[in-house]
Amino acid sequence: MNCIEIENLSCGFGPHRLFEGVSMTLGQGQRVRIAGPSGCGKSTLLKSLMGFVPVAAGTICIEGTPLSAVSVWTLRQKLAYLAQEPELGSGLAGQRLREPFGYRHNAAVRFDENALSQWLEYFYLPQGILQKDVKTLSGGEKQRLAVILAVMLGRTTFLLDEPVSAMDAASRLRFTQMFEQHREWTALFVSHDESLASLAERTVDIAPRQGGAR
Repeated sequence: MNCIEIENLSCGFGPHRLFEGVSMTLGQGQRVRIAGPSGCGKSTLLKSLMGFVPVAAGTICIEGTPLSAVSVWTLRQKLAYLAQEPELGSGLAGQRLREPFGYRHNAAVRFDENALSQWLEYFYLPQGILQKDVKTLSGGEKQRLAVILAVMLGRTTFLLDEPVSAMDAASRLRFTQMFEQHREWTALFVSHDESLASLAERTVDIAPRQGGAR
């Protein structure tokens, strides 16, 4: 099964095009790294798969279903988007981790307190972090909590945009080990971290449109 199919994709804002004609396919369990110069649209490509930014041309299919205004909310349930700066909202960290399990589209997923405790330990996070305000957390703490939430929600296809950039070496190692242990997980990612780059089976270079990079 192909988890992600991209054909002749072009993205940009107004008349400006970051890239044009990008095509790739990711089967289940494949890991692909996106490379290219700064400003070529690597992060924009990942956001377009979530429907966060409109595409100028081309098609995106997630598990065989074309991405559209009608299907976007359903398809987002199949993906985990982990940004360099995760948006966890406001309030206590524990509340923010529990809240998504109350959403209608996550009704089939049960919040598991024991699993949360195990994942916190796995990523070297104290149990007390659940009582901390999200605004007081470090970048590395937010990144690790975002990973934990995605895994607990049962996501198996990951869009990763520098997801370990703020983690310490020990946490980055745990992140890569997690993917090594779950060969069924699919990942399309942008990262300058060599430990994460080593997970890639292949690299797709995104060439900026001539005169279009910024």
